[in-house]
Parts: sequence; C-alpha cells; structure tokens
Amino acid sequence: MSNNSFSTTIARILQTEGFQDSNTRITEECMQLLEPYIELFVREGVLRSLENKADMLADKTVDFVDLEAVAGLLLMDFQ
Repeated sequence: MSNNSFSTTIARILQTEGFQDSNTRITEECMQLLEPYIELFVREGVLRSLENKADMLADKTVDFVDLEAVAGLLLMDFQ
C-alpha cells in the first residue's frame, strides 16, 4: 500500500468516525505523526493474533475473530 493511499484511508476514517463536527479537519503534519503509530498498532495486532494461532496449532490465516481476541489487551497496552 502506498503511503498516500494509507494517509487518505486513515484521514477518511478519522473524518467519518472520529470527529463529531463535520467541519473538523486534520493537517498533513498530524497525519505524519499518526501514520507510524497506526501502522505499529495494526502490525502488533496481527502478530499477536498469529502468536495465539501458533499456540493453538491452528492455521496461519488471521480473520476478524482472531483480531477481536487480542483487541482488548492491545488497546490497553497502547494507552
């Protein structure tokens, strides 16, 4: 995924789901600060899901159920 499409996707998610006021805007500088944090969060979620699968001797395909299983602790770790 190119960096520009990643930024666009994150900005769109923040605009539609994160801000109550539709006039709220996000700056390019803010996006540059958010990108590595969000990328790390996603990678960590996938890695933890894969570790859980390895512990259960399951296949290596991660789906939303696997991500939901680690989401709570992951959110607490990133606070």
